[in-house]
Amino acid sequence: MILPGILAAGVTLLGWVLAQILFLRWVDHRIHFRARFFLYLLSFLIFLVWQRPTPPLNILNGALLHLLFFCNFMAFYYAVAQPVTLRILVEAKKSPQGILEKNRLYQNYSLRFMIQKRLSALVQSGYLAKEGERYFLTAKGKWFARIFLKGSELYGVERV
Repeated sequence: MILPGILAAGVTLLGWVLAQILFLRWVDHRIHFRARFFLYLLSFLIFLVWQRPTPPLNILNGALLHLLFFCNFMAFYYAVAQPVTLRILVEAKKSPQGILEKNRLYQNYSLRFMIQKRLSALVQSGYLAKEGERYFLTAKGKWFARIFLKGSELYGVERV
């Protein structure tokens, strides 16, 4: 019966979500992805131990479901954490009486500012290195870019 594997995947993933909500409040934001991945692996090991007497096909089914839940949650997290549209709505909520000034938004969300912020994040995470005013891919950055491009090809997404 596949239901125990699905139930175990759901319960361990729920535990993972709750653990990261609590744990990641105290972790430096620069290592959030690594911390999330570590917590995922820990919850996955708990799932495997929990399901040990289960037939291999059920474990595989539950493991795949667990992985898909993880990917879905990460996509949701970054959709909430990153988009400019949501940031603008948050700015409106935080501003006095919900009034936004367009000039303030242009100041806070200029393209130059966003690019600089992303470049800094890529340097801090080790995907890029900086020499003077020039940036270049590190080995880690080349590896990630290769995977990203292959994924884009797989889904038929054209890159400029």
